[in-house]
Amino acid sequence: MEVKRKVVEFEWLKLAVDMMDHLLSKGRIQNSRLRSKQMPFEFVFNFLNLRSNNRQIRRIEIVVVKAGQKLPIITSQMFKIHDKTQSTKIKSMLIKKFSESELTQELALRIAKVASRSFESSRTIEERVAEMMSEKDSSTLEYSTGRRYVIENDDGLVVAHARTFVREIKTESDSGTIPVLALESVCSDPDVRGQGLGAQVAKLAFELVGQNEWPKLSLFQTPVPGFYEKLDCRIVENKFVDRTNAKTPDAWPWRDKIVMIYPGVASWPEGIIDINGPDY
Repeated sequence: MEVKRKVVEFEWLKLAVDMMDHLLSKGRIQNSRLRSKQMPFEFVFNFLNLRSNNRQIRRIEIVVVKAGQKLPIITSQMFKIHDKTQSTKIKSMLIKKFSESELTQELALRIAKVASRSFESSRTIEERVAEMMSEKDSSTLEYSTGRRYVIENDDGLVVAHARTFVREIKTESDSGTIPVLALESVCSDPDVRGQGLGAQVAKLAFELVGQNEWPKLSLFQTPVPGFYEKLDCRIVENKFVDRTNAKTPDAWPWRDKIVMIYPGVASWPEGIIDINGPDY
């Protein structure tokens, strides 16, 4: 697994909060970058305007940088914009990226819980866990290239999730097949909506696009195209089919009506696209 927890977390977090309090006490409500004298860290403070429950608030996002590399941790403080009363509750969240082979029963359960809270579906948590674990030790391309991205809160609860894998789709053009990075199960817990966590895991997933041997574009369905347009995605309007479905090979194979690609500037073929397997 790519990230290890319990790394002098409270020391640097306390230092970051002390720095943030100093900025606020000086009235510096603007983006800032400070270097620590006590630790080999830099702290980037981004001040963001948000709205939550019809109330305007500000979020301070702290990006921790060590040796030029961003640490995969999000910290933030919320406070009212119209008065000086500040919340003392600091939320620390940890980003993890791992391959499908590293998925455990316990982690699958935590992912299933946030997915069940996020999506309207008749599937139970147990059914979601069983589906995730059913492909363990599979030799298929989709399993071997599978990656998951989660954000955990201080209590170890998964509050956001996304999954990617490689699918080879078929086209009517001379190219025959195109490998795409399939994106699915992008979700965030309803209790933390509006904090940009869904966008965070989606961006992490898109980082694979074009790297080394990974596909040059991502293909996915969505009921919220506006969310993805902000992430540089665009809608494609081909006729899609799934010829592996013997009963209805020419039927629309997706659950949603909108299909998009990332990046939006990528070239995309015209004509019929066979997604060459079940929708995702």
